[in-house]
Amino acid sequence: MDHHHILEVAAAQYGVFTRAQAAAHGVTRSALRNRLATGSWERVSSTVFRVAGTPPSPEQQAMTAALDVAGGVVSHESSAAIWQLPGFRLTPIHVVRELTPTQTPSALSTVHSSTHLPPGHRCVQYGIPVTTPARTLFDLASRVHPLGLPRLVDAAWSMRLVTGRALHAALEDHAERGRPGIQLMREILTDRPADHRPPDSNLEARFQEIAHSIGLTSLRRQVDLGGDVWVGRVDFVDDRQPLVVEVDSERFHGSLSDQQADEARRQALIDAGFVVLRIAEFDIWHRPAVVRDQLRAAFR
Repeated sequence: MDHHHILEVAAAQYGVFTRAQAAAHGVTRSALRNRLATGSWERVSSTVFRVAGTPPSPEQQAMTAALDVAGGVVSHESSAAIWQLPGFRLTPIHVVRELTPTQTPSALSTVHSSTHLPPGHRCVQYGIPVTTPARTLFDLASRVHPLGLPRLVDAAWSMRLVTGRALHAALEDHAERGRPGIQLMREILTDRPADHRPPDSNLEARFQEIAHSIGLTSLRRQVDLGGDVWVGRVDFVDDRQPLVVEVDSERFHGSLSDQQADEARRQALIDAGFVVLRIAEFDIWHRPAVVRDQLRAAFR
């Protein structure tokens, strides 16, 4: 029997396929047993098989885990890793499926059940069935540290994996079902309306956290300044007074030429009537108390 079609299916799935897919392409039970006996195919689980010689890979592991769970998609931390969100690893694999009366376990993944997993919460990335970025964030809301969740939301937003409109729509969708972590997501999105622009870097996000910790919420990010003559785009400017805060990363402000350009722009801002406060990256990461003192002094 020609098994060409099931091999095409396997090729698109990192070398693995299910028993149901094989049957749908004309592979009988006896033919399946024969291929297993001759070593052409290998059994991965009771429902998933691998074409012999297919090189193992993390993607194959994720695909196998998803196929082993009927209606399952890669989710939670594993989905975050597939979307390349910082701080997550693919393994151990997590898979989510709809809640059904019978829940068959899987030895290949941690299986989560959900009463609400519509088609709009599923997609395909790198050929692997996975939860959408927005759904992934809500799945992780009760699993990551509360201080880390705002950074995760901003990271997904700045990577253009989600939009403000999508996140706020997802909030209303999930809020009706009382999901764990929903109150924290509501608080995060209250501070981030649909037209919010997330920090362009972790450094900016960390500085913003420090500023908010002492009640400074009037700083706007990435603002173009200048009247008839454009001075430049500054990191932060205060809405209430002519104060500019520049966050000096070691990568982009460490060389002599960078320092000379920074000084020229600082003088132009001063000439335009602004007070300029420069904050060093080292202080932001390692001496937040120093940054707080600088900010308090500038506002006084």
